[in-house]
Amino acid sequence: MFSQATSGAILAEAQVLNLTPPSKVGTGICFLDHMVEQLTSHGMLGVTLRCGIVGAEAAAPDGEPEPAAEGSTKFFAPLKDYATGMSSRPHDRDIFAACGTALGLALRRVVDEVSADAAAAPRSSAVFCSPLDEAMTEVTVDLQPAEERRGQCAASLEPYGQFTGSPTGRRWIGRYRTELTPLFWTSLATALQCDLSLRKVRGGNAHHQLESTFKAFSRSFRAAIDGITDGGIHGCAEPGAAPLAPAEPPKEPRRAERRRATKETTIEVRVDLDAPWQLEDEPTGAETAWTEGAKTPAQLSASVQTTSRIATGIEVLDRVLVAFAQVRNRSP
Repeated sequence: MFSQATSGAILAEAQVLNLTPPSKVGTGICFLDHMVEQLTSHGMLGVTLRCGIVGAEAAAPDGEPEPAAEGSTKFFAPLKDYATGMSSRPHDRDIFAACGTALGLALRRVVDEVSADAAAAPRSSAVFCSPLDEAMTEVTVDLQPAEERRGQCAASLEPYGQFTGSPTGRRWIGRYRTELTPLFWTSLATALQCDLSLRKVRGGNAHHQLESTFKAFSRSFRAAIDGITDGGIHGCAEPGAAPLAPAEPPKEPRRAERRRATKETTIEVRVDLDAPWQLEDEPTGAETAWTEGAKTPAQLSASVQTTSRIATGIEVLDRVLVAFAQVRNRSP
């Protein structure tokens, strides 16, 4: 069943199916389509969303207007060519508002469906941070908040990027108007009747910043849905829970090694998850270092040196791998 919403001359329809991809999204703004599709990629939701200009006489760019969802008396001309040009764009605001509302209504139906079979004390809130190369956004969502918090949305995302010199950042990403982003989320939160917070942690790249926001919402929505379904905290321990008992020693050594050679490089990697951490291997002896050339005892002694366990030739990568090994070695 489709959920519908109108704003101005725009009609939007949405349907969301839990754990049933793929998606089919057509808002008329390509980048917005790509962002909404994150609900499928990261929220495991089958999303259908389309919008167009309302009216039985509205001619579609390539033919007749299409009927809206079954049982509806409304028709609309799909905005198939709306992505061309940046001038004379009278429907941008209405597209964001109508799509956000229709999508929020469809998501609400998913919440109601899973809540019908929920545990006695479901957990309906979740928080997720989605880091990308040049951005990270934190999203907190509560799908069953207190009455006074229903439909609330706090969006703190500006500036979009940091290289424009403008306090609001980048204005356009393709044909996507960044300033309308809060309108989309506010419309969605109002229709979903959730309590939603979107906070930029860092954002040097506007594209990555928005993608991080949609991904984080998708992940937090999925986590909250799973919380309603099973009553637990998605991927987290209960507050105040005692530490887990130490794991039993592995029955077999957990070791592996790989070697790969190309025309440019030869790489050897050895991993032993149960060995004690060592930054360097044992020093090589003088006999090992001797190349049968004439050397004094002092020269042989000077040739004795330790061998780095991690030596990629890239200092920053070495530090990352060293940190990974140290943390892994401290794990129970």
